Amino acid sequence: MDGDEHPGTSGGEQPRTTGVVRLTYRELGGRLGISADAGRVLARRRGWQRVHPNRPGASAVVLVPEDELAGEQWRQDRAPPAAPRTPPDVRVENPARPVDDRVEKAEQLADKAEQRAIEADRRADTALAVAERTLAQLAAERARFADLQRDLDAAKETQRAAEGIADTERQRADELRAEIEALSAEMEMVRREAEQAVAEERGRAEQFSEQIDAGHREVDAARAAAQAAERALAEERERAAQAEQRAEAQTQGRGAAETEAGELRAEVERLRAAQERAVQAADVLTQAEAARKARGVLARLRAVWRGE
Repeated sequence: MDGDEHPGTSGGEQPRTTGVVRLTYRELGGRLGISADAGRVLARRRGWQRVHPNRPGASAVVLVPEDELAGEQWRQDRAPPAAPRTPPDVRVENPARPVDDRVEKAEQLADKAEQRAIEADRRADTALAVAERTLAQLAAERARFADLQRDLDAAKETQRAAEGIADTERQRADELRAEIEALSAEMEMVRREAEQAVAEERGRAEQFSEQIDAGHREVDAARAAAQAAERALAEERERAAQAEQRAEAQTQGRGAAETEAGELRAEVERLRAAQERAVQAADVLTQAEAARKARGVLARLRAVWRGE
């Protein structure tokens, strides 16, 4: 920290430099003819303002008033007196020798005290540098802690938002599950109703089939009766023709023949009525068959509409 550089101040208001010389400890020692460490102790004794640099490793600067600096020039002008030359065989008694010894001892004690002060000042500067680095590290750690705290707060906020979204999604899932259960119950009810309707339609279809079968049987019976009536009518016509022939051949039995012919005509009319009934029964059977086919088509359409 005793380099020759002139760094800036440590921040804040720039000190007043009018009538003030900015010197490093080394430059101060060079001005006064003392060491840099002695310049450091002198600056501390005189209470001169010291400016610590912002850049690590740079030299501190002392603001020395010019008049006080001029008052310390005696240190540079002071020179050790030359030792007088005396013959080797002549002993000179110096009456001021005890005083000089005390002064020398005092100066030695002062030098030792100055060295201790210099060491203490060095340790103080080292401790100050360590404290400044520690404070800088502490500020950096506080900044990191503040950043981490902000990140943690942001993460907590994100977590709370995610939990809110999850609660909303769970609520929506529960609502959808309830809707699905309701739809499933409704579909089950519709399926049962459809099965019941199909069973009823099948029962009605079976009944209608039985009715159609009975109608077929009736039609067959009517057809057989019509055929028998036609055969009987043919036989009666043949007998009527024979009777007419006999009537023509037998004039005397004309009245009896006419009576028999009337009976034969009545029988023919009866057979014709039976034939008409058989035809009507056949028409009814045909209509029933058409209705059965229509019901079958309707049932197939219902099955297709229900997706069976």
